[in-house]
Amino acid sequence: QVQKMDDIAKAANVPEHLRGTTGHLMKLKENIVHPEVAEKMKAYRSLAKSTLFFLAHVLFGTFFYAWYEACSCSYGRTAVEGCTEANTCEVGVKKDLSTSFYMSIVTLTTVGF
Repeated sequence: QVQKMDDIAKAANVPEHLRGTTGHLMKLKENIVHPEVAEKMKAYRSLAKSTLFFLAHVLFGTFFYAWYEACSCSYGRTAVEGCTEANTCEVGVKKDLSTSFYMSIVTLTTVGF
């Protein structure tokens, strides 16, 4: 297998001092992948990073709302009568994971509700 990689390196005109190193693999990648394809791959990697970043924040926000704001007395028209800080979870509105997920999405996308 090492001989095969060395033959590929020679065919790709990789300098002798780079063979068998990370630089060797980078040089092979440059010679094998077409530049337009490499640009598209870079764009997809950027999209994937952004998507993972967003999903991590959605996950954090979901658990934040489910844990930190699990119960609420609400306010305005939706205020629960007789609800105080002391009895919030017994009398007030409880948030489950689906409500917490909804709140996280609304907050992160700045849609509002």
